[in-house]
Amino acid sequence: MLIQRGRLELAPDARTGIRDACAISNLRIIPVTESIAIEAGLLTDFHGDPADRIIIATALDLRVPLATRDERIRASKQVACIW
Repeated sequence: MLIQRGRLELAPDARTGIRDACAISNLRIIPVTESIAIEAGLLTDFHGDPADRIIIATALDLRVPLATRDERIRASKQVACIW
């Protein structure tokens, strides 16, 4: 959706860009588990879009800070942000 809206650009195209990103050696792909889904649904004081809620819930579930420039996520104080 971000690619379609022009907010994210992956080269040479979205499929290739995503596959290339997934091939990064230190990158871990985390599935949306039941606990992450529950946490996303129970987030209080955050009315962001579902993807943002899943991002926050994943960080909370894994007990890791987020590196994000998304001001709504940072301002929510729901999760520690390091960038």
